[in-house]
Amino acid sequence: MRLSFLILFLWVSKLIFQIPGYLILNFIELLLFFSVVLMTFKNNKINKSSSLFILFTIFIIFYAVNSININIPFKVILIQIKWFVYLFVLNKLYIKFPFKIRYKKLLYTYLFIYLFERIILSIERPEWLIENNFEIVLFAFFLIQITNLKLLKNNLFVWVTFFLILLLSNSKSGIFIGSFLFCYSLINTFRNYKILYFVIFSVIIFGTVRSYILPNLDNLLMIDRIVFTQEFINDINSRNIYDIIFPNMQVEPINLSSSSPLYFYEDLFINDVAYSSLYHIMNYRLIFNFGVFGLILIYLSINCSLQKLYSKKKGRVLLFVLFLNGLSVSGINNTYWFFIIVLILNELNLKKLKEVYVIK
Repeated sequence: MRLSFLILFLWVSKLIFQIPGYLILNFIELLLFFSVVLMTFKNNKINKSSSLFILFTIFIIFYAVNSININIPFKVILIQIKWFVYLFVLNKLYIKFPFKIRYKKLLYTYLFIYLFERIILSIERPEWLIENNFEIVLFAFFLIQITNLKLLKNNLFVWVTFFLILLLSNSKSGIFIGSFLFCYSLINTFRNYKILYFVIFSVIIFGTVRSYILPNLDNLLMIDRIVFTQEFINDINSRNIYDIIFPNMQVEPINLSSSSPLYFYEDLFINDVAYSSLYHIMNYRLIFNFGVFGLILIYLSINCSLQKLYSKKKGRVLLFVLFLNGLSVSGINNTYWFFIIVLILNELNLKKLKEVYVIK
């Protein structure tokens, strides 16, 4: 109940006092980060590093120093390497909450928030603190934890709750993530019914095309993600093959044409200069900054960490959810991914504690 109460308290505070949600979210993130660091040093629990993680650490230090030397603002550098800070926390730090996390109650709490905002406040895109495309990742993690990626009678209400949240959110990327989780769980539960998978998968594809794509076909080019994609392709076409495959050695600005529609997002310009965060879509940003090779290595590194610290099956699914989220918003740069990391580390250390008690 403690976390549920905190979630509701922060949400009500945002509504009553009109506090920008991103300020609350950033405060929670900083507070959690320093708590994790202090707890790590207090318990002397710094983990050993893999070779790939050491390689990333050396490169990121080199990348940051080079960027500072050419007077790139620190805020810009931090935004570009935020994913590495999260990877560092996942690989090196320690946390254990003094209470048990009840994921079902958390999911039901968010359902209440979304229902209240949609029905009572008539908000078309309900949210807890910030745009719900970011929050969907957290709900997906709750679902994975509760259901263990199974479609069973005892977790049917959880699945209904999750999809109710997705429908209330009005998030197209959320529907894709939910469809993936449903299909994977279906296959994971009923392994011997291949024809059933084909039928249900076909229905989901048909429903998605019929409900979301065909009605908006005329306006497809006006969708912001399509605009970002077009601008990204234009930029990629102006670069040589080496720059596309391999990473930059420092933060690079985007070259925009004078007629680029991205000038609409003037709030994201820093000192009148545009950087890759202007693309919004995290996977594009990773390719722009670190190349296709860097993108692959980054996801491989996160996958290795999840396999080791979380679960092989659930880790792969969670990583793909992050990848899908990175095709819409910030993916592995998402603050909610940091919250998930903290929860994973907590579960890991609770598991170790139980094992110690069993041995004793």
